[in-house]
Amino acid sequence: MDLSNSHNRTSVDREISRFENALFPGLPFPRDIERHFDSFTAVLRSRRIFIEGIICVIIFNSFVLSDYFLFHRSFIESLTVRLGFATPMAALALIGLHKARFSKWMRESSIVAVCCTFSIGTLYLYVNKSAVVSAYALFDLMLIVLFTNVGIRIRFTYAVLASALCMAFGGVYIHLDH
Repeated sequence: MDLSNSHNRTSVDREISRFENALFPGLPFPRDIERHFDSFTAVLRSRRIFIEGIICVIIFNSFVLSDYFLFHRSFIESLTVRLGFATPMAALALIGLHKARFSKWMRESSIVAVCCTFSIGTLYLYVNKSAVVSAYALFDLMLIVLFTNVGIRIRFTYAVLASALCMAFGGVYIHLDH
C-alpha cells in the first residue's frame, strides 16, 4: 500500500488506533483499505493460486496409483473420476484464473468449486468399499479442506463455506456408506 497518499495513511492510522483501543475490533477492514489491498495484490494472488492449484491437481491425481493397488477392480472408475471429472473442472478454474484475471469473488468461488469437486470425487470413489477405506475417505476430506483453507489461503468467508460444504458432504457420505 502506498502510504505517501495522505488518505491511505489516514485510513491505516485509524485502523491501527482501532486495534490498539478495542478488546475485539472485528475482522473486516474498511472497504477502501480492502479495495486497495485487493487491487494491489490481485495479480500476485492469482499467480500464486494458479501454481498451488497445479500442485493440488498433481497431488490429487497421484492418488490414482494408490487406487490401482487398493482397488484394482475399480481402477477404471477411479481413473475416470479423477482424470475425466475432477481434473477438467479444476483445469477450467485454473485456466480462467490465469487467463481471465477473475474478480475477487470469482477467484475465491472457483477455489471453493474445485475443493467441492475434489471432495465429491474422493468420497464417491471410496463409498461402500470397507471400514478402513471409509476412515481414509474422511481423512482425505479433511486434507482437502486443510489444503484449501491453509495451503491456498482462501478468504475467511469462503473458507467457512468450503468447510461447511465439505462437512455436509462428509455427513451424506457417512449416511450412505455401509
